[in-house]
Amino acid sequence: MRRTACLLLLVGMFCAGRANTAEPARPDEALALAERRFQSLTDYQCLADAETRLGDKTSSGTYQVWFKKPAMLRTRVLRGNHRGSEVAMDRDGKVRGRKGGILKAFVVRLSADDKRLRNLRGVPVTELDWGSFYRKCRERSTRPGARITLAPRASPEAPYEIVVTYPTEGNRMREVYKIDPKLHVMVEGDIFENEVRVDHIAFREIQLDTGLSDGTFKL
Repeated sequence: MRRTACLLLLVGMFCAGRANTAEPARPDEALALAERRFQSLTDYQCLADAETRLGDKTSSGTYQVWFKKPAMLRTRVLRGNHRGSEVAMDRDGKVRGRKGGILKAFVVRLSADDKRLRNLRGVPVTELDWGSFYRKCRERSTRPGARITLAPRASPEAPYEIVVTYPTEGNRMREVYKIDPKLHVMVEGDIFENEVRVDHIAFREIQLDTGLSDGTFKL
């Protein structure tokens, strides 16, 4: 009887382990996987390559990104317009910025709706954290006429691709969120308007839970 009970316990533990590591079969499962990983994090840092298009205008750049719960964020422009500039949002939600070069010593307070914080399409730099992307994915998947799917994977190493399509103002929108299958964090995102890519971001050199202090987010 004791041997049978032990065997049943081992089988149960094995099955539970398989369930916890099961591949997501639906888009909501893949998104929930990324959300749970984000909720478990204390902080992270990475590089972000971004490109945005609005009509005939385009802008691109590479940014160093630091994030710490609950919503502290700091970015530094490594490549692109305003190279060397930095923006930081501290624990109190106060946003400050400074230019690069000889003006680096001058720090200014910025309001949340300051145009200098926004890209060509009006998205603020303070929404570069993964949590903001996941909230947008969920919100847009619930819009009238929206559809959310999980794209087939080419290999076990390929990211999970959550695809959201929806109509807005006469345009056909398609958003793609790519989730790393091992880290369970977002590594790439794209927005297409009438099949023209208008927004792109890729996260790399990702470091999780590095012990960032609140001082990191004060300029």
